[in-house]
Amino acid sequence: MRFALGEGCLADAVRGLLAAELASQSAYLERLRDWALQITERDGASTRADRLQDVYVAPPFSGDDPVSWLLDDSAPRGLLLQAGSGMGKSTFLRALAAACAEARSELIGRLVDGAGASGNPDAPEDDGTRFAAAVAGAAGEGDAEDAAWRVARLAAYTPVLLSQTRTPELYDRLTGADGLPPWSFEEFAFAALPPLSQDTVRQAAARGEDGAPLPGNPLAQLLGREGVLLMVDSIDEIPRRYRPLYLRRLKEFADQAGVARLLVASRPLPPDDTEALHGLMGPDAARARLAPFDPARQRNLFERVTSRGGADAYAGPTFSQVRAVAGLRDVMGNPFMLTACALELKRSRNAASRGAWWLFSQINDRFRKRATLDPLDRFALERLAFDLTVGKSALPSAEFIERFRRYRSEEGAYQVRGGGGAGADLDEDEVCDLIMSRLGIIDMRAGEVGFPYAAMKGFWAGLWVRRCVERGQSMPKSAMDMEGLDDAHQQTCFERGAATGVRMCRQLLGACGRPAEEDDGEDGAPQPEAAPDAADDARARTALRAPSDDAALLALMFALDYAGSRTHPDYPAFDLLCSQTYRELLTQCLLGAADEARAAACALRTASAFGFGQPLAGYAEQAAPYLPRLSAFSEG
Repeated sequence: MRFALGEGCLADAVRGLLAAELASQSAYLERLRDWALQITERDGASTRADRLQDVYVAPPFSGDDPVSWLLDDSAPRGLLLQAGSGMGKSTFLRALAAACAEARSELIGRLVDGAGASGNPDAPEDDGTRFAAAVAGAAGEGDAEDAAWRVARLAAYTPVLLSQTRTPELYDRLTGADGLPPWSFEEFAFAALPPLSQDTVRQAAARGEDGAPLPGNPLAQLLGREGVLLMVDSIDEIPRRYRPLYLRRLKEFADQAGVARLLVASRPLPPDDTEALHGLMGPDAARARLAPFDPARQRNLFERVTSRGGADAYAGPTFSQVRAVAGLRDVMGNPFMLTACALELKRSRNAASRGAWWLFSQINDRFRKRATLDPLDRFALERLAFDLTVGKSALPSAEFIERFRRYRSEEGAYQVRGGGGAGADLDEDEVCDLIMSRLGIIDMRAGEVGFPYAAMKGFWAGLWVRRCVERGQSMPKSAMDMEGLDDAHQQTCFERGAATGVRMCRQLLGACGRPAEEDDGEDGAPQPEAAPDAADDARARTALRAPSDDAALLALMFALDYAGSRTHPDYPAFDLLCSQTYRELLTQCLLGAADEARAAACALRTASAFGFGQPLAGYAEQAAPYLPRLSAFSEG
């Protein structure tokens, strides 16, 4: 720079301005990198941040590879990255932002100092530099020279990562509601950033000769530069009523000359939103999907998470033991769910002696993207999960929404009779936001809605069984501790609640041996199927189905697991449920029809190892004594 500019007042002024610009960029990049390399749990249960380098496992992609796309000058300007909830879209964007920030920060350091960012060309690479190289090399293996070239190519981009807000008032400002003048997209996008990210963006604001920030939106100033990589996360989390406007305004925002590349991440969206999203990206945009999370990478991540704090600190079930539990094999294919499971197992000193009910009850709230869930929403979803477990595994979106509204309304009326309060009716957009955009455990694909993981569906169906048993007792909540009721009345209540649960367990057992396409409907009666046409055939081929939809068996296991525990105040009813259900399974094994006998035998085998290789609580007392006799009878 000094050679090109020469000497004199003009050169000194230009050098000063350039140095200030580079300093502001460097401060922004360093803070962005530090933020991106620190991750916390989704629900905020732990304020302790983990280093992304410690838990990040580079994902493979199907379709275009985002890293190769970014390094290829001839690639399209835009790329759409799609995957289900928890598959690692946001984590990958953070990793890419951190890698670009590190690479560009190193470039600025060399430009200013003629050496590395530390000023010492012989200084060893720190964790961030190694992380940048790892991300840059994720697209393929190569020699050191190739890896250095990849990092240098990443340095050409200034990363800007936009996240979504969960504050409806900000979206109202984007539309100009309540007579207020609508915000520009720059104003909205900056206000939607977390406070720490806002401070980071302010670091990049243009500055005058005195070093003070110039007036104007700092995000707009940042995008006014050349070589910006604009990344937009979680389009699916934008409320549906604002989504079309958001995408139109985002397109105008992203069309600025300074934006060199646009990378957008989203879960699959309904058809109308998908069309608007493709309008944003353009017809020639690249497409990328996260490839399935294979067992080798699952084990790698599980061992990374459980080994933090020392290799000998974890004494819970091994990865193989956890993955062998029915239903968890599919869950472990989701990086977020696997991490949540591993963290909870690591935190518990008695994890080895507990079953899947305990694990799912601990981590259920962390699967959700919403910080809170209205009780009416919870009850409606539990009941819907039971419907989708004993009937079809997915419903057309209109029918799913209709049932959700009806169940929510019925629950509100029930709570009013019991002294609670009913909630307001929700329109279609609000329902979709509640159960799809923000929940994180329900998906819509090809016009159908369902639970993408059988274990999650089975767990929520098990919650509905538990709730029905508790209500079947007809005991007021104030008397749940059994005070004020005579023994005979208590026993009658417990038997009534247990009978409710046994009936539901019979439904679950009946669904274990039935194809997923059969639908018993809401009243238990088989429903006629309409003759399929070509459109229905195409929809069926792409409909939402869990990888191995054994949700009915899992719901039965969850119900038995809970019934065998002593963590609830009304356990006598669940003791009866447990004993009567095991008796039912043994009877079906001995006297049931072939399909019923097979389903009952499968349930007993599953219960014998549902506690991470150990039998469920109550199994040894209720079922184990009879199994040798049953085996001898079958052989005879």
